[in-house]
Amino acid sequence: MPKATVELHADGRFDVCMRLPDGTENWSRCHFTEVMEPEKISVAGSMEGPSGKWFNIVTTIILMEETGGTRLEVVQDYKVFSAKALRSLTGVEAGWNSTLTQFGQEAERLAAPSLHGTFTLERTLQAPQATPDEQGSEGSLVQRRRRLRGPGAI
Repeated sequence: MPKATVELHADGRFDVCMRLPDGTENWSRCHFTEVMEPEKISVAGSMEGPSGKWFNIVTTIILMEETGGTRLEVVQDYKVFSAKALRSLTGVEAGWNSTLTQFGQEAERLAAPSLHGTFTLERTLQAPQATPDEQGSEGSLVQRRRRLRGPGAI
């Protein structure tokens, strides 16, 4: 998936570019019609190939808590405009299986214990001693900083 825009809210964009093995790019141009956290997401739009619109699609994803995890139900309705588009839908199940496998792997990774920490980095640098006329005034300190950091720095 080389390009995507996802704005996860009602009326937000859901545009996804899918690149086929031959390099052809097909776009799913959709918008979210319903986002009900945490149980439902609905998307409507169309799939476009190099020769124009292939089909309209409405996808509803329902999430349900179950013992040991979350059940995901996906329902898709299509209005197909060509025989070529109909043939392209044969890969939808494999695509969803791949997506859900990756989603499950990411969920497991996020559920794994992680280490969080805070650190402070401190560094002491060698610098030339201040001359007596530089020690007392703020202006002299600013001048010295400019000399040490370069033009334009304060």
